[in-house]
Amino acid sequence: MGDAVILLVLSGAVLLAVVAKTFRTLQRKLTSVTEVWEGDIIAAIIRFEQGPRPGNPALPQSADVIIRRRSDHTEHASFVGGVESLPASIQRQVFPTGAFVAGSQPSFALPPEDQYEAMSFATSGGFRFALPHPIAVQVEENERGDLQWSTLT
Repeated sequence: MGDAVILLVLSGAVLLAVVAKTFRTLQRKLTSVTEVWEGDIIAAIIRFEQGPRPGNPALPQSADVIIRRRSDHTEHASFVGGVESLPASIQRQVFPTGAFVAGSQPSFALPPEDQYEAMSFATSGGFRFALPHPIAVQVEENERGDLQWSTLT
């Protein structure tokens, strides 16, 4: 009887999570676009869950990109998701191997003397990595201020 109750509660929680995710996705798609503008991704903000310790790799948590609007040079943050969700063109600039490698001790494409400070920031709120080569994007902004962007070729 106890196992059935636990299973029922877990099933309910999973169902609730799926409904919430579906609602958010539909809400985002049904919200009308209010403005389309061009900009450049000039930086990535990288966050890790734990501090750098020998033999204990930091785990990726999340990443944002900073997009500078071309018309007025204002900066807008756009949540990307997990660090591994960053587009390849950004990962090649941020990580020395050209991509985030899960399970390995992460490092940034920075001089060795700057690595520890960068990891400290990444594990305590986020490290803003300025991209050496900005990436041109077209941004769709909806009435709630959500940004959807795609790279310009």
